[in-house]
Amino acid sequence: MNEEARNELRLLESKNVRIFQIMGALKLLNNKVKSFVMKLERTAAEEQNDLLLNQSFGEIINDIRFFKEEHKRFVDSDLYIPIVDKFANNVDRLFHSDTQELYTHTEMRRISVYLYRMSDMMIRELMQSKSEIEQKIHAIHLANGKYYFNRK
Repeated sequence: MNEEARNELRLLESKNVRIFQIMGALKLLNNKVKSFVMKLERTAAEEQNDLLLNQSFGEIINDIRFFKEEHKRFVDSDLYIPIVDKFANNVDRLFHSDTQELYTHTEMRRISVYLYRMSDMMIRELMQSKSEIEQKIHAIHLANGKYYFNRK
């Protein structure tokens, strides 16, 4: 295998790693949001429940910060997936600028359902992008005499 093919292979594999990492952050967010929406459905919209729910909602906000950190590394790898970039740049608009202000039951539900749906769409896009990169990696291996029987 020549040096150019090795460099391209390394680049594609590092992109695949970044996609895998951001998918992990999105799946973590997706699981937490799903369980939070179920918790919202079980509780009534009472003031004492809102305080506990706001604490749980704060964990989701922390997961979004984690996602944004992973997205910075994603961008540094020259990966561009429009839906992920747009979401990462605009997700802060969903939340109050005042961190001490409590969210209402309906606000938490609206934001959580939106986050759940968007994370599903982004995971789908990332999986498609990951499979395209894997096909390119496979083509490089095939062109250089390595063939794996169990590959797609």
